[in-house]
Amino acid sequence: AWTPGLMEAAKAVADGTATKAQKVMVHVNRAEVSRMALKNRQFQKDVFPKVEKAFNETNREDIQRIAEKFGMQADAKVSQKGPNPGSDTDVAVRPINPSEELTLEKIRAMDDYHEEMLRARCRENGVPFKKSDIDTDFLPDPDFTTDSEFRKIADYINHVKGGTAYESRMAA
Repeated sequence: AWTPGLMEAAKAVADGTATKAQKVMVHVNRAEVSRMALKNRQFQKDVFPKVEKAFNETNREDIQRIAEKFGMQADAKVSQKGPNPGSDTDVAVRPINPSEELTLEKIRAMDDYHEEMLRARCRENGVPFKKSDIDTDFLPDPDFTTDSEFRKIADYINHVKGGTAYESRMAA
């Protein structure tokens, strides 16, 4: 069963008639919208591309705000093949200060801040919020972390968040 009202909200986003609350609902439930597209060809063709475009625009803005707050440069990798249901957003991050190292604590803090931004946006628009489902992962630039810390970050992304990250710095 889908989140109540999510299908209608996604269609409204695609049609350009969505309220702010509908836009927020669709954004924080991005992975569920993606699963809808995997199960419904018409939705995948007519609705998903427009919804994903709106998601990517807002997500890029959020990522830049987070990067600035934490002294990072961020590069969100978006598929060049167009919207692909089931895909995630990988964000390569590296410190602006070249002597700074990336740690699991810094990646977690960025994730926590992102989650709080989304929670606040939901609260402001009357959208119920438990946890975001947007499939966005902050991935460390391997040149700014140790092997041990890189493995900790990969473990966190792969096993705590349910994302996909390279297990070794050399593979990244």
